[in-house]
Amino acid sequence: MPHPAQRFRLAPLTLATALALSSLGFAALPAHAQSAEAPVAISLPAQPLGTALNELARQARLQLMVHPDLVAGKQAPAVSGNLTPRQALDRLLAGSGLGASINGTEVVVRPAPAPSSSSPATLAEVMVSAQAVRPGDLPEAYAGGQVARGGRVGVLGNKDFMETPFNVTNYTSQVVEDTQARSLADVVSIADPSVRTYGSQGTFADGFQIRGLAFNSVDVSFNGITGIAPVWRLMPEFLERIEVLKGPNALLNGSAPSGNVGGAINVVPKRATDAPISRVTASYESKSVGQGSVDLGRRFGERKEFGIRFNGTYRSGDHARDSAEERSRQMALGLDYRGERLRLELDVMQQKQVTHGGLWGSPALAPTVTKVPAAPSNTRNWNQPWESSDIDDSVVAARAEYDISEHLSLYGAAGRNKSEQHYVTSNGTILDDAGTLRQAFRTHVTPYEVRAANVGMRGRLKTGAVGHEWNVGYAWLDYESWNRVGTVLPGTLTSNLYDPVVAPYPTAINMPDSTVRSGRRRLSSVAVSDTLGFAEDRVQLTLGLRRQQVQILGFNATTGIQATTYDRFALTPMVGVLWKLSPSTSVYANYIEGLSPGEMAPATAANAGDVFAPYKSKQGEAGVKFDLGRFAVTASVFQIRKPSGGLDPSTRHYSVNAQQRNSGIELNVFGEPWRGLRVLGGLAYIDAKLARTSDGANEGNTAPGQPKTRFNLQVDKDIEAVPGLSFGAGMIYTGPQYLDNANAFRIPAWTRFDVGAQYRTRIQGRGMTFRANVLNVADRSYWQQGLFAGDPRTVRLSASMDF
Repeated sequence: MPHPAQRFRLAPLTLATALALSSLGFAALPAHAQSAEAPVAISLPAQPLGTALNELARQARLQLMVHPDLVAGKQAPAVSGNLTPRQALDRLLAGSGLGASINGTEVVVRPAPAPSSSSPATLAEVMVSAQAVRPGDLPEAYAGGQVARGGRVGVLGNKDFMETPFNVTNYTSQVVEDTQARSLADVVSIADPSVRTYGSQGTFADGFQIRGLAFNSVDVSFNGITGIAPVWRLMPEFLERIEVLKGPNALLNGSAPSGNVGGAINVVPKRATDAPISRVTASYESKSVGQGSVDLGRRFGERKEFGIRFNGTYRSGDHARDSAEERSRQMALGLDYRGERLRLELDVMQQKQVTHGGLWGSPALAPTVTKVPAAPSNTRNWNQPWESSDIDDSVVAARAEYDISEHLSLYGAAGRNKSEQHYVTSNGTILDDAGTLRQAFRTHVTPYEVRAANVGMRGRLKTGAVGHEWNVGYAWLDYESWNRVGTVLPGTLTSNLYDPVVAPYPTAINMPDSTVRSGRRRLSSVAVSDTLGFAEDRVQLTLGLRRQQVQILGFNATTGIQATTYDRFALTPMVGVLWKLSPSTSVYANYIEGLSPGEMAPATAANAGDVFAPYKSKQGEAGVKFDLGRFAVTASVFQIRKPSGGLDPSTRHYSVNAQQRNSGIELNVFGEPWRGLRVLGGLAYIDAKLARTSDGANEGNTAPGQPKTRFNLQVDKDIEAVPGLSFGAGMIYTGPQYLDNANAFRIPAWTRFDVGAQYRTRIQGRGMTFRANVLNVADRSYWQQGLFAGDPRTVRLSASMDF
């Protein structure tokens, strides 16, 4: 196995095996489900019948299943007007000898029954144009297909966004595909104004902010199991949903492994659909990154109760930033069983990412620096090409649900992530206003293992006129880490942000071959909740309480022997109320808390060694949601108060009195307000203030890294004159932010523009999708978040074929 610090070349992709497997069936071009009874503006020219049916599925957003042999050589007449799908189908199929049945949003085309036969012959039903639909209770996609109608809200289960007393957005796999996202951060950073990220081509990892508070990637949940997703950067090709909840959520999800309170992100892996899926994709990203992906899915059994879905991705090459290279692979296998009462899921995922020339952390500013340095050219890379990360994550997760009766269910889930990590990195310090940079190099090995589980029972009942949706659950998590730091010779280098020095390969890189235990965190909790429905559920009151036990074991950095123990508990309540003023309007309010482990007074404090109770961050929020049928608007106001510790400069006493108060207004939009026009984005204004500071010097200042104004908008338009063609454009704006508590160093605002296009067609009976995206069209250089530089102009091209 090559040393992680060695450079690598672009490896050729071999997809022969994937192509052979793909030939077992046909898959679909995407369309997005909506009501099959509602009239739709249809415009179809005279054309081959197969093409006409394919285009009808796209325009009416239906699931269409037909065998290609049935439509071969047949023509369809022109059909146009404001028609229901049934009316349009009858006109297309008139005289063809075919008929169609409609069940919900699924349309099946078969030979018309012969008069002499009571049992018409049928051919195998194969999807020609459809959006992959997740089995079970995964909420359906909203109009436009980019956002789902609902998603998992912790212990409350899957809920429609109009019946959720929180600000939630649930992104579908369509966003991943259409933007050609390369990471989880790619998706949420372009779509949600309340989320900002640190990750880029120039970093080893992704970091998040939600509502102005840090959210570490280690806290991402995998299919409802907290903390077992890959820790630093998640490749998203195998994901069906990305569910984002904003604000503290201790009652809903329990305490996060790293104690983050800004929000929660849950990823949902893909499942096999009723129609076979066989898709291969070849991609290119500038400067020379090649990628190949395969997506295969089948269902088996008399009622298609058994499913298997495989996703594989390989990526390798040079990024647009100088000396930034990557070689990554991911394999994800999802198995499921859906019976009348029992539902089972099993996921096995392995992801390995090797990068070179990446940034470990934001450089510090020396006392001699008087202003924030201007961002260097976006292709400049002050990291050395031999700095590297080698991260290997192995994830196993299982989930089970059993319906005891129509009103009572049991559920349970368990998972594990074992991660091996090797790094050659530097810590940088900017020494002066000219951008002189001093780098100190080191190696470190930091493996970790997370095991997590949750079990519970949920049910429904009525007491008089009041309905109840109740839940009792238990959650457990064990996070264990190891560490060992090594050396790099020479250990330091003086360079410059604007004219980086490329140092020769070090004379010695001491990568440790063993580690010592560095930390262990055990979290266990019991939660109860009840959603009371009044006035035929138009008014809903949700009450909940979680008892969270937090145990942290500290170890000697040299020997790995346990040195300290922290064991505390806290109660975190939640109250949420939602009033459905009408089917299209809901108003809501909530009070909920987040939980972070308490700190220990440092050795320099007069009360050194004192251990403080877990911190409670408290949120009050109110909002309104509008569902206009094909277009949704949500608006919310909130305030979060997050405690923090500090050392009094006069008494040297450490206490937890300081606060960061984040007050904000959010506006989110999504859907398809006009046929063929899709909109996704919003506006957030977040005012993050420092309060109760230890010496009062920074009282009322803006917290570091907190832009007040954030704006995101993505617009996609179908071109009616060319069926299957669409264009898109996006804008991301982030206001100015400060680097320090004293607000002496200010980073300018930045704006990024993206464009894209895609074309769906059929070539020799195969579904084809071509995509092109250009990120940072203006090729602007800017500080993205803190002193993390934004990516240069990047071109992404791909071609997908369905078999």
